[in-house]
Amino acid sequence: MPGWISVDRRAVDIAIAAVALALIEVASWADPNPVGDPIGGPAWFVALLPLCWALPLLWRRTRAFAVVCAVFGGVVLQGLLSWDAPEGLEMIWVFSVATYSVGAYSTRRAAWAGLAVALAGYGVYAAADRNIRTGRAGELWAGAFFLAGVVACWLIGTLVRQRRERLDLTARATELETSAANAVAEERARLARDLHDIVSHNLSVMVVQAAGARARGSSDASTLEKIERSGRASLVEMRRLLGVLRAEGEQAALTPQPGIAEVAELVRHVCDSGVPVELDITGDYGHVPPAIGLSAYRIVQEALTNIVKHAGAARAVVRIDVLPEAVHIEVSDDGDPQPQQESTGHGLVGMRERVALLHGELRAGPGPNGGFEVRAALPLSATA
Repeated sequence: MPGWISVDRRAVDIAIAAVALALIEVASWADPNPVGDPIGGPAWFVALLPLCWALPLLWRRTRAFAVVCAVFGGVVLQGLLSWDAPEGLEMIWVFSVATYSVGAYSTRRAAWAGLAVALAGYGVYAAADRNIRTGRAGELWAGAFFLAGVVACWLIGTLVRQRRERLDLTARATELETSAANAVAEERARLARDLHDIVSHNLSVMVVQAAGARARGSSDASTLEKIERSGRASLVEMRRLLGVLRAEGEQAALTPQPGIAEVAELVRHVCDSGVPVELDITGDYGHVPPAIGLSAYRIVQEALTNIVKHAGAARAVVRIDVLPEAVHIEVSDDGDPQPQQESTGHGLVGMRERVALLHGELRAGPGPNGGFEVRAALPLSATA
């Protein structure tokens, strides 16, 4: 990275203010003045001019509008007290830095207000300039050129601010896209691991049953032997394929995967964390396939996690309705929906990916009565 990019910004601002101070002091007290016309006005005011023109530049990044007001306020006072505006490098330097800074480091509205302040102050400055008051064409053109320079510095600062804002938006969009892509990949890996554990269990049962039947001397032993060999081969291939999805050091789950029956325990843990949760489960979930039951559990888990982390809710409600054709899930709260909508976490993205892979439907957003609401429908026919 080029060295100038890493320069301390505070040191740069101090240097800019120091240059302004040096130019003002030379223009105020040097005789003859090597940088332009002498600065007129009472001696006490000339001595205090650095407080208006140089010192504020130290805060040109953080208080740009206040800086331009201080600088051009000093210009107005100097013009009114002396009725003679100086022309020199000190004015060019101070005008340029102040107008550039208000364009570059203020909000759009404050930048326009700063330009208005600068133009008004420059109007007083031009009216107090004895050369411009002569009305000669050359002096008027010089004053107009000086004014154009002030506006040009403001425009350059505005362009710099707009470019910086575009870069920030681009970086933010890239960050969100990367976060979403990572969330999708993580949720797919998690879902694959969950399904791996479920299917592995079922295949293992099939292998054991086939081996037991063949051991008992079934009349169709050759067929059972083929089932056994096929099941064992399937287990090996699936473990080889999906095993790479596990994080390094992660072991396969040896306990049964959670399902709808375990949601009650999950809700109890959330209640212990300080958020009361009302649970309502209707229908017979005994026939729900393990993959659907696990997904229902994960959706409730992610939704409740978001509520605890982001919503600031006083209470939450979890409803699971098991119908012959689908499992319907609803998780709602009475908190603030905005933090959950703006959250960059992986919960909502992961839920959408999981539901999509199961050919279901998901809605997540502000509820009709306030708070945040997650609704999901997981079709049972997709697992048949």
